[in-house]
Amino acid sequence: MQSNYAIMRFLLSVLASTSIASFVTAPLTIPLLESILMSNVTRSKQMPHPTEFFLDMEKYYYILLAITFIGYAVCGMIVIATDTIYFALLQYTCGTLAILRYSNFALVYNKIQFYLSIYNKIQFYFSM
Repeated sequence: MQSNYAIMRFLLSVLASTSIASFVTAPLTIPLLESILMSNVTRSKQMPHPTEFFLDMEKYYYILLAITFIGYAVCGMIVIATDTIYFALLQYTCGTLAILRYSNFALVYNKIQFYLSIYNKIQFYFSM
């Protein structure tokens, strides 16, 4: 069971990494492949997703592409930071509840012991 989970996790991470890499590098690899294959078709340069910068895309393409990649990296860091804070808060809450459970158990156990001692004293006095 555990090794099956590890294999599936590895395959999923490889698939996700390959998908992300192909998506991000597509604006650079497609023109490279066209120059290698010697296709005689002129295509305009495109961004990874539809955008409008209100600038000349042919002149400032690589600068705008770098800005887009920086934006992708910042969005990824925001997601990672948010998830990290979420898991830290979750771990803190679980730890706090574990401490509370232990203290409540000790409190209830001490109260039971107290009431049992009172009950035993009452029985002792009435048995005389």
